[in-house]
Amino acid sequence: MNSLKRKDNIVNIDGRNEKLIELSFKRRDAGDYVGAMSIMRNMLLNEPDADVYAHIADIYTDMGQYENAINYWYKYLSRSKKKYYIDGYNGLGANFFMCGNDSVAGYYFKKQMEAGPPDDLVYADV
Repeated sequence: MNSLKRKDNIVNIDGRNEKLIELSFKRRDAGDYVGAMSIMRNMLLNEPDADVYAHIADIYTDMGQYENAINYWYKYLSRSKKKYYIDGYNGLGANFFMCGNDSVAGYYFKKQMEAGPPDDLVYADV
């Protein structure tokens, strides 16, 4: 029988989510973006957790599909807890920057700086 654990509104069945995310990371690191995306999209169908949207956004960023990444960062922010907005603002800033939209990137990097302590900032120097 599966044991259920609840943490931050996420149901985890025997660590299955962590194992799937780890497998997706391994595929992504190996350049298998289709495999990584497939795992994340299946997780999204079964359990639409905010972190899954962030992982999908990261995969799109790695693939150079910045507009798709931006879309998923917005979805992440709409489902995430406010204390994790810093990650979404960082993702939006980075992807808008990669699209060449410096003013919108700056807007989200500023929101990122306002959302958390400076030591948590990845792009504080941009």
